[in-house]
Amino acid sequence: MAKSILLLILHKTDSRRAAVFCFILYSTFSFSSGAQTMRLPLAAVYSRLHAYSSNYADAFSFQGNQAALAAVKNVSAGVYGERKFMLAELSQYNACVALPTSSGNYGFAASYAGSPLYNESQVGIAYGRRMGKLDAGVQFNYYSLKIAGYGSAGSVNFEAGAIAKVTDRLNTGFHIYNPAGSRLGENGEERLPAIYSAGFGYDLSSRFFLCAQVEKMEDQPVSLNTCMLYCFAGKLFARAGISTGTTSFFFGTGFLWNDLRVDVTAGLHQQLGFSAGLMLIYNAPPK
Repeated sequence: MAKSILLLILHKTDSRRAAVFCFILYSTFSFSSGAQTMRLPLAAVYSRLHAYSSNYADAFSFQGNQAALAAVKNVSAGVYGERKFMLAELSQYNACVALPTSSGNYGFAASYAGSPLYNESQVGIAYGRRMGKLDAGVQFNYYSLKIAGYGSAGSVNFEAGAIAKVTDRLNTGFHIYNPAGSRLGENGEERLPAIYSAGFGYDLSSRFFLCAQVEKMEDQPVSLNTCMLYCFAGKLFARAGISTGTTSFFFGTGFLWNDLRVDVTAGLHQQLGFSAGLMLIYNAPPK
């Protein structure tokens, strides 16, 4: 199937786009196992690793670890859009909402990546709760894959995580995605990979945050993701990091305007070039 998709892409795109799509297909299709996965934005670590911070939890944090929902104190909602390698066909969009309640916190997430030719999407609902010094969370997803000329397929999967508060400044935890090996298609010939990760975050101060995560996707090499954030005068901040799995760098800057946070992000892949993104997050004021 991957060969047929590649021929279709080569027919409908120019040489640069074809080269990029070849890379994406190589990264997405595991020819030995037929596995596929939702492609995260190149700068995904930019938002996900906040899961391990005591000071910077927001609407996107639980996408890195559902246990991070327990740290959200006010309603938070965000949207993120990215044009990967500056190609419209590789546009990606994410939206998240975190809703705290007296019985635990809930999260809602939706993602879309691709174009009418080939796209992946996922919607999910999550729940997180604090249990002393341990936070735990779980999320149930519906994943869908659509390919022009081949139709579509979907499957249900789940992910879960836990975060331990070691000290007031240090958090550590782990996360699993699709450990049951959810399958796609009528005959179940293709399977979504399982992904395991463990990470930590250290708030050196109210302005400076460091974090790192080791991630292992089934049939793929181990990836090390690192990130640091520095906040200037409470309103301006900058972030930067590295992801060895995609051999890419990411960086960004943003500012707070009342209850709205605006981030401009960029990612750099050594062979495929730049990706640009924009993130908007609304954090409701405390009641």
